[in-house]
Amino acid sequence: MEDKKQQQKSLSNQYPSILSTDDLIFELGKITVDRLNKELILNKVIEKNKELEETIKTLQIENEKLMDDLKASKQIPTESE
Repeated sequence: MEDKKQQQKSLSNQYPSILSTDDLIFELGKITVDRLNKELILNKVIEKNKELEETIKTLQIENEKLMDDLKASKQIPTESE
C-alpha cells in the first residue's frame, strides 16, 4: 500500500494535473492523439512539398522548351546575336 502511495506521489510530481490512473491514461491519450495529429499534418505538408517540387520541375522544362522554340523562330535574340 505504501508503494502505491509513493507511485501516486511520484506521478503527481511529474504530472500535477494527474490524480489517479484514469487521469494518467487520459493525459497520455491526449498526448498520443496530439502527436498523431501533428504527424498527419507533417505528412501532408511533405506530400504537398513533393507535388510542388514536381510542378516546378515541369514548369522549368516547359519554360526551356518555349525559350528554345522562340529562339528557333527568331522571335527573341539569342546570346550570340
